[in-house]
Amino acid sequence: MEQKRGVEPFAREIDSIDFQTANKWSANDLSVCLASIDEVYLAFLLARHLAVEVQRTVERLAEESAEFLREVEGLGPPGDIFLYEWIRLIRRLGPRALRFPLPFAGYAQAQAPGLSWTSIERYLTNPSLFIDPADELLIGRVEMASPGGFTLKGLGEPLREIRELIKDVWYRNRQERHRGELELIKQKLQLITQYRLSEPIIEELSVVVLKDVTDVKPLVESGKLAIADADREPAPTPKGSVTRRRPRRPNTGT
Repeated sequence: MEQKRGVEPFAREIDSIDFQTANKWSANDLSVCLASIDEVYLAFLLARHLAVEVQRTVERLAEESAEFLREVEGLGPPGDIFLYEWIRLIRRLGPRALRFPLPFAGYAQAQAPGLSWTSIERYLTNPSLFIDPADELLIGRVEMASPGGFTLKGLGEPLREIRELIKDVWYRNRQERHRGELELIKQKLQLITQYRLSEPIIEELSVVVLKDVTDVKPLVESGKLAIADADREPAPTPKGSVTRRRPRRPNTGT
């Protein structure tokens, strides 16, 4: 049987997204737009990073468990009888057997990867913990005019996923608005992590992404912002809508 290919870090391939601008922009409009798109990019990179770390930890635990089993088998009949059924289980299921309450479950659980919203927030406010400076989202071009535009450059795979995601979310029709957007984002994150992350972690990351994408919607709906290759028109927004201000992410240095 062919072995399932594991999740790998994003390839170091560079791509870009082009945006078009129109009408009058405030400094807050530009700040919210760039910060929101950057955080979506970081959330996608963090999701893949965590998936890779979880996979590596599970594989290490599986190797350590297999080595322990070999040592126990060498103890003779007492060890064989004690672990007979469990040996069959772990040989059959491999790393998946670690989820079961086994004789030394505490050993495995103590070293199993644990993630929470606290750790996710710490990662997102300190991107240097999981992203190489060379992989940061960069500004390739800026021309704030009407018409104008700007280009953002970064790793190709997450940028392509983000391009399709924001097109799907920004340009949904009125009937689809505010319905199913979180599920759409969760599906994207599950695909790029190959289902290695738990549902609560995917949920937390999806909420972050949805908030950021939603923060930029007023710019899209008012006609100020568009993806250069988008083939759909955003639904109009009520007059007088204002782009919500957002707190700045702390500068952690490099």
